[in-house]
Amino acid sequence: MKKFLLTVASLSLFALPAVAAPSPYVGGSVGPGFFGNSDATYSGISSTDYITYQTGVPFTLGVGLKGESYRAEAAFGFQSHDVEKIKLNGIDQSKVSGYRVSLYSYMVNGYYDIDLRYDSIIPYVMAGLGVASIHSSEPTISYDRALFAWQAGAGVSVPATRNITIDLAYRYFKPSSYDAGNATDISSFSHNFLLGARYIF
Repeated sequence: MKKFLLTVASLSLFALPAVAAPSPYVGGSVGPGFFGNSDATYSGISSTDYITYQTGVPFTLGVGLKGESYRAEAAFGFQSHDVEKIKLNGIDQSKVSGYRVSLYSYMVNGYYDIDLRYDSIIPYVMAGLGVASIHSSEPTISYDRALFAWQAGAGVSVPATRNITIDLAYRYFKPSSYDAGNATDISSFSHNFLLGARYIF
C-alpha cells in the first residue's frame, strides 16, 4: 500500500502544470509631469489653487520580477517643478523667482498585464505604495518632508526584441499633505506621462 501511494504521489507531481519562474528586469522611464495646483489650509482657512506649478520632467528607475501576467518592482523616482504663481489673499501673484518643489519617491509597485491574445501590444494596470521626500526651496527658506505616497495608473507594453520592451504609461502620483510651516498644510498631486524601456534577463 505504501509503495502504491508513493507511486500515485509521484505521478501527480508530474501531472501538475509547469509554472515558469519569474524573470528579473531593470527599466527606466521619462516624460512630462504636470503638478496639479496645490490647495492650502492656513490656521483652519482653506485656499484653493494656492500654488500653481510649471511642467516638470519626472523620471523613474526600477528593478523587478516579471511573471506570466504580473510584475512586482521597487522603483526610485524624481521630479522637480518651478512655481508659476502663488495666490495671496485670493489674488494671483506674478511668478516667484527661485521657488521650486522637488520630489524623490521610493515606491513598491505592482502591475497586472491584461492578456488580449495579441502579443504586439500588452495593456496593463498598476498601483504602488511608498514614501516621497519633498524638498521646497524658496529665496529665504527651504524645508524637507518625508511623506506617505501612493500612485495608480495604466499603460501599454510593446515588445521590441526578445529582451527589450517599450512602455508607454500614465501615472497619477499622490503624496500626502504636508506642513509647510507657519501652520500651513499644503496638498499636491501629479499627472505623469512616461515613455520607458525594460530589459528582461
